[in-house]
Amino acid sequence: MAHLLVSVRSADEAKTAAAAGADIIDVKEPSRGPLGRADDAMIQAVVAAVGPRPVSVALGEIKDLAKAQVPPLDGVGFAKVGPAGCATRSTWRTEWHDLGQRVADSSDERTHLIAAAYADAERAGAPSVTEMFELNAASQTGVLLVDTWAKDGRSLLDWLSVGDLSRLSARCKDAGLRLALAGSIGLEELGKLAPVAPAIVAVRGAACRGRRRDGIIEARQVRRLALDLAAIGNTPPAVLVES
Repeated sequence: MAHLLVSVRSADEAKTAAAAGADIIDVKEPSRGPLGRADDAMIQAVVAAVGPRPVSVALGEIKDLAKAQVPPLDGVGFAKVGPAGCATRSTWRTEWHDLGQRVADSSDERTHLIAAAYADAERAGAPSVTEMFELNAASQTGVLLVDTWAKDGRSLLDWLSVGDLSRLSARCKDAGLRLALAGSIGLEELGKLAPVAPAIVAVRGAACRGRRRDGIIEARQVRRLALDLAAIGNTPPAVLVES
């Protein structure tokens, strides 16, 4: 069954999401981009607020992190970075591997660094989803996150079809990666994603008042998402035949 990840921007939102059924609490600041980094104090406050519940953290884009200080990541299971602007950046893989070491040094336990794949890679100036799959598989990050870079109302399914995602899901399973899906996913998209059988579904806007990513997390929204995700978890994954 897929796990529900809810992105929060405060310790209060984290408590609300956790109490309403979120399996994973993600810390980010949506006003700073698709993987906007929250302030260090906020990261620590959320980790303290949700106790042993798994926590992930958004750190921003790889290209912006070459000289940036990595925050303390004690209690964080994995940190996410994006590849926007890296398609023409020759040093990005070196920067990625260096960042992985700095992330490991910033945690009391091994915090996995994962590089997101942007479904709208071309407009993000990012490497393709296939390239990011191969990077995460080779780096043994444990997770492939597929998200959208531009938050303009279009969802993940406007860029990748259910068939595309189902094939990617099968590749992730073979490579030992858990597939996490994000990108303006709401209740309608959840139903369509059932055949993909993702390991994690990540939301922000769908869990907020007014379904706005800059809104406030509402318990009833999280509960509805958790219930619907549990229901689609009973749907068998698609059996794909290559033509």
